[in-house]
Amino acid sequence: MPCPYAALDSTCRAESASPRLTWYDRSGGPTHGERVELSGRLLLMWANKAANLLLEEHDVGPGTRVALALPVHWRACYWALACWALGATVSADPDAADVVVTDDSRLADRAPERSILVTLPALARRAPQQPPASAIDEAATISGYPDDLSMPVDPSPEDVALDFPERHTTYREMSAEATRDGDPTGERLLLDGDLDAVLHDAARTWARGGSVLLIAGASTEERATVMASERASVRRGGPTPSR
Repeated sequence: MPCPYAALDSTCRAESASPRLTWYDRSGGPTHGERVELSGRLLLMWANKAANLLLEEHDVGPGTRVALALPVHWRACYWALACWALGATVSADPDAADVVVTDDSRLADRAPERSILVTLPALARRAPQQPPASAIDEAATISGYPDDLSMPVDPSPEDVALDFPERHTTYREMSAEATRDGDPTGERLLLDGDLDAVLHDAARTWARGGSVLLIAGASTEERATVMASERASVRRGGPTPSR
């Protein structure tokens, strides 16, 4: 039963150069104007680097809870894939997690020995301020981890892949939804919603050979313009959350 990481790896083997994730920032914040596009090969490379970091620094594996305290962002996507590659659970609760991946230095400061501080701008090479002692500066360190993951984990079907207040999804459920008959394949979809919904629908889209479009902070007119230029359609409503 393929996990979301394995499903993406499988669909990317034949078309590794095809776009799988495109990010636009129209939020007006520090990354305003960014457009980041990742092919399947590059998305897996980022996921592999992050997985190797989690494995080497925190011994992450099945049963490990990793809190992604991140906004909906292209970086959150590869961190989720990294967790799934190791059979871990992506959660929303930093206080109940074994590892916390966050862009908030104040949150990292609460438990620096188990925190990974993410800097969102695409060209960042270090955190803009000194990270808390013992916290890992992702921007400064992730490039040093291998591009390949030698032994991805095949998780137990009943292990939890996503554990958010409104969504509790096992690896079995994610696999079943990705292979559900009648769903279109190979689509380019704009995903909206909270992080749990976006990660859930992104995993299903990639497993079906599709591509994900994320837009932050755009007006209705800007969204329409981006969607037209990217030839994307809107997500057609995912399944009802488990909780």
